[in-house]
Amino acid sequence: MTATEIKLAAKLLDVASNSFANHGCNDFDMSFLSVEERHEIMMACFEWQGDSEGYDANQDYKLWIDWILMRYVSEKLMPNQESKIQGFRRVIPDEIDLPISQLKEWATGRQKFTLEQINKLIISAAKNWHELKYK
Repeated sequence: MTATEIKLAAKLLDVASNSFANHGCNDFDMSFLSVEERHEIMMACFEWQGDSEGYDANQDYKLWIDWILMRYVSEKLMPNQESKIQGFRRVIPDEIDLPISQLKEWATGRQKFTLEQINKLIISAAKNWHELKYK
């Protein structure tokens, strides 16, 4: 590919990832890759996301989130492009990330919350998202 074609492909993937992020189902079938290839990609993708601890060597990764893969590949093609998104972790503003991180701790069983606390976290994340979206 020429440098211009790489730039075009990166931008197309970036634009598509924004659209795909709004889909209801974001499963991308990666079974066309070998298990080793899937693990290589996923290990790199989790590292790019800033969540290398999230990678699970026991998971087969036949399905993964399409728009995250698109953004990852887009940034690999054009690492210096101006993008609002550089790594999935940075997609979520801190005002929303904190309640979501706490909910993740609850969902994985690492932290116990009451139903009232869980509801407050969900409402907080939704309220903050709405306020940021319409600023």
